[in-house]
Amino acid sequence: AVEPLVSSPMPEWAMHWSWDGKYLVYPGLDGKTSNDIWYLSLTGEQQPVAIIQSEFNEVDPVLSPDGRYLAYSSNASGQREIYVTSFPTGEGLWQVSVSGGVAPAWQGNEIFYVRNNALMAVKVATSPTFRPGTPEQLFTEESARAILDNGYDVTRDGQRFVVVQTIEVGGSGEPVMTVVQDWAEEFEGN
Repeated sequence: AVEPLVSSPMPEWAMHWSWDGKYLVYPGLDGKTSNDIWYLSLTGEQQPVAIIQSEFNEVDPVLSPDGRYLAYSSNASGQREIYVTSFPTGEGLWQVSVSGGVAPAWQGNEIFYVRNNALMAVKVATSPTFRPGTPEQLFTEESARAILDNGYDVTRDGQRFVVVQTIEVGGSGEPVMTVVQDWAEEFEGN
C-alpha cells in the first residue's frame, strides 16, 4: 500500500510541487475557516503548515520558479483575484490581477491567470522584492476554442499553452474525446 504524504483529519488535495521538489503546496479545510493554503516540506519534519489562513476562500496555489513567492486565488476583495505572498513566511501581500482572476500559473517572470474567459499575463520582478506589472490579455476561450476553466498549462519556456479544446465533429455540436490505447505498438518494428 502507498502511504499518503499528508495524513490529517482535514480534506486536502495536492496542487503544486515546488520547482526543486522540496515543497508541496495545496488548499485545505481545517473546519474553522474556508479553504486555506498549506504547504508540506518533503524534508525534515514533514508536517503540514498553514501559510494563508483567513475567513476567505484561498485556492489554486503555485510557487514561483525561484521558490521565494506563492501566487494564489482569493475572494478577500469580494471577487476572486490573484495575490502573491512570500514563501514560506507569508509576509507581504501583492494583488496581481485587476477585475478578477482565477487559476494562476507561474513560468519565468510571468504569472498567467484566467479572467472573464480570457488568459491573462503579468510580467513580474522577484528581485530584490516582488513587483507586478500590468496585466495583458493573451487570448480568449473563443479564439482558442478552449475551456480555460477546465484547466490549462504553460510550457516551461512560457511560449506555448496546453488547453482543453471543444471540437465539433460532423456538426453535431457534441464534444468528442478520442482515446488512443496501445499507441506504443504503432512504433514497434519501425
